[in-house]
Amino acid sequence: MPPPPSPEFLSLQQSIAGRYSLERELGRGGMGIVFLARDVALDRPVAIKLLPPALAATADLRERFLREARTAAKLSHPNIVPIHAVEDQGDLVFFVMGFVDGESLGQRVRRAGPLTTSATVRLVQEVAWALAYAHGRGVIHRDVKPDNILLEKGSGRALVTDFGIARVTDQAGVTVKGEILGTAHYMSPEQASGDPVDGRSDLYSLGVTAYFALTGTLPFDGASLPAVLVKALTEPAPKVATRRSDLPPKLAEAIDRCLLKSPAERFASGEELAEAAGVAVAPHAETPPELRILLRRAQEGDVWFALLIILLNTLPILIDQVWPVDHGAVVLLATIFGAQIVQWPFALLGSMRRVLKTGMGPADVQRALDQATRDRLEELELTHEGFVVAPPPRRRRVWEIAGAVLAVGGFGMTAAGMSFGLAPGMIGVVILAGTVAMRFRPAEEWGKRRALGLGLRLLNSRFGRWLFRVAGIGVKVGMQNAPPANQRTELVLGGAAGALFGALPSGVRKRFADVPAAIKRLEGDAAALRGRERVLSEALAQASPGRALPAGADRRQTAHAELEGARATVRDHLATAVAALENIRLDLLRLQAGVGSPDDLTADLEKAREINEAVSAELEGRRAADEIVKGET
Repeated sequence: MPPPPSPEFLSLQQSIAGRYSLERELGRGGMGIVFLARDVALDRPVAIKLLPPALAATADLRERFLREARTAAKLSHPNIVPIHAVEDQGDLVFFVMGFVDGESLGQRVRRAGPLTTSATVRLVQEVAWALAYAHGRGVIHRDVKPDNILLEKGSGRALVTDFGIARVTDQAGVTVKGEILGTAHYMSPEQASGDPVDGRSDLYSLGVTAYFALTGTLPFDGASLPAVLVKALTEPAPKVATRRSDLPPKLAEAIDRCLLKSPAERFASGEELAEAAGVAVAPHAETPPELRILLRRAQEGDVWFALLIILLNTLPILIDQVWPVDHGAVVLLATIFGAQIVQWPFALLGSMRRVLKTGMGPADVQRALDQATRDRLEELELTHEGFVVAPPPRRRRVWEIAGAVLAVGGFGMTAAGMSFGLAPGMIGVVILAGTVAMRFRPAEEWGKRRALGLGLRLLNSRFGRWLFRVAGIGVKVGMQNAPPANQRTELVLGGAAGALFGALPSGVRKRFADVPAAIKRLEGDAAALRGRERVLSEALAQASPGRALPAGADRRQTAHAELEGARATVRDHLATAVAALENIRLDLLRLQAGVGSPDDLTADLEKAREINEAVSAELEGRRAADEIVKGET
């Protein structure tokens, strides 16, 4: 039987009857009670936060609560929980906000353990963007922590909620001095000491939140509130990499920078933090279809191994018990199993040959496996309630021991079948089949090491490399002309344009003999610009106006602006070069279809030459820009 409704539930429902229908209480905090409700007119779920009537009787608390709601209601951002209405009715003060179907970050980590690297990067970016938006409108959250970040079920989107102690900054850009508000473990040093705070205080709290999301621990802890605050004020935060060694160095560096004592040494804005976090993880690359087919074929190996074990253990029993009675049954069963077992290796070798013929090899397979592993872990994190990236050693040992016991028991039963009849032997086979299935259990129990199963891990083993050598017999490596895996856009466009040009009549090819060279120049320009953009982005992630040294602050400010300007120019040139390739490809498509004009191709080739000259001029200025980078790093 559900517990009886609280007095606050009854009084609020009476006040809002006909407009909202309360369903249940979701939780209570220091400044409010949150209920799940239905908006009657719009027929949608909402959350209603009520200031407890005992607190509503206090004028300053009532005013603070209303100020919270009015402040948050001004914010409209995809990563901020929206406020729909604010109401003040006698003893009842409440606001209506969007309902997020999911759980808080704190609940997620406490339930399933630390997040993956990619999930944490996404979280940091989305929360940093939300804070940057709020800071740009003069709002400081002042209570960023895992329980105030909601993770939407299904999409995984992070939404910031509970601007319960947010303050609108004054014209000087700071808040009222002297008040210490917020959760102690996540407070910035300046907030803990009661000094003025700005947006960089929220970034400190976000850094602690990311630290917790990645490690399940806090940088500072203690037996009491004063002990925690003393550590936060006097001790340097332990490096996050000391508690989780598999982090990308740039992500660890970004989190450590958030936790620096001086606000001037942290990121100057949420946008800068989001950008630095994004640099830490390589972008998702599309896996070519040949590799996708090979990965799917390799996954079938899990079933193959199970069939092989079952056959090896069943065949002796069948020969001993059934063969004397019915030769045909044994031959039929052995043929069915044998055909399935022989089919997979040949199919796998065929897929490997197709990959090799396109110009790819084991290194491309490894990249595809790495990407598939990341994708699989993210899927499991959303779909499996018990998934953890690194299962506790005790749980792993239990599974290993259970598997060994079952395997020994299964082999014993199959051996018994040789002497005591078919039934005990088949029971042993069933036990062995269960053991195999347990060994291939999804990653929510086995962690990253087993996220893709045995068949896919086989591709990255010595046996897998030997299979590639076997599959490569007769493949002419010198004739490989397909592009490598994980292509850039310019390579895809350039390859398509080259193929179209080669299919044109010889007379047209002679007239436009410089097309291949123009394509190669544009591909080279785009590649060089991407490299330059990466260098500048990494430099900007490390250097910012807010990270000023005691001396030379003006110079750093100027250098940062020059780096941003240089990167913007590089991005413009990159977009122009890729667009020029696209235009050439479209011109060739039209010519092939008989609807194009040679004049259009001539004009676009001339534009491509101009673009090449502009890119060359940009890259010639690399030395001067590199001097800026060296001076800042």
